[in-house]
Amino acid sequence: MFFTFLKNGFLFYRFRSHFVVKFILLKFYFIKGSFIFLKR
Repeated sequence: MFFTFLKNGFLFYRFRSHFVVKFILLKFYFIKGSFIFLKR
């Protein structure tokens, strides 16, 4: 029971961190793209 809970928590943490990294990368690319668009 505790092991499955720990495993689920670890998977959830990994998924959440992956989601956060993806969100930051998307935001960074969006800002970069808009900056290049404004520069042109």
